[in-house]
Amino acid sequence: MRELSRKLQDYLEEFFRAKEGEEIEFEGEEKVIRDLSLILRALSQEVGIEEKNGRYFLHVRKKRP
Repeated sequence: MRELSRKLQDYLEEFFRAKEGEEIEFEGEEKVIRDLSLILRALSQEVGIEEKNGRYFLHVRKKRP
């Protein structure tokens, strides 16, 4: 299994610290955002990804799986 990038680990920690119903936005490199999206979708979270001027953003509202 490959190692998680430090940034991806930080984003996951932030997600797990968030309260239920809280909206969170993450910004980062495309690969990190896509990996985070995959993990959050596996946890039954609804995510949205958008790209603006070469920057990638992921939006999620934390909910119980």
